[in-house]
Amino acid sequence: MRGGPAAQRLRKTVLQFGPRAQGGLNRNRGYTAIGLLYGNVGQFVAQVVGAAVAFIWAFGASCIFFKVLDRLVKLRVCPEVELAGLDIPEMGLGGHIPDDLPAAA
Repeated sequence: MRGGPAAQRLRKTVLQFGPRAQGGLNRNRGYTAIGLLYGNVGQFVAQVVGAAVAFIWAFGASCIFFKVLDRLVKLRVCPEVELAGLDIPEMGLGGHIPDDLPAAA
């Protein structure tokens, strides 16, 4: 193996998910991983940071995408159509039974 002792330890460490990550099947191959409940706070912090980065990226990318899309193609209908309901303009049929119809006998 090339590299020093730190590189060899890094090769033997596997990123596992969950608070009780222990390596599972990889333990038989010499890999080690210990989760939060076994005292490894660093792995938990890395997972929290990864989840936060993924959320921030997805939220930001979605905001930019929908702002650009709204400039190109309007995403909302005019207020009059929205107040009247979108059943007939979108589907061609009323989606709800009016309350003023007489009850069937």
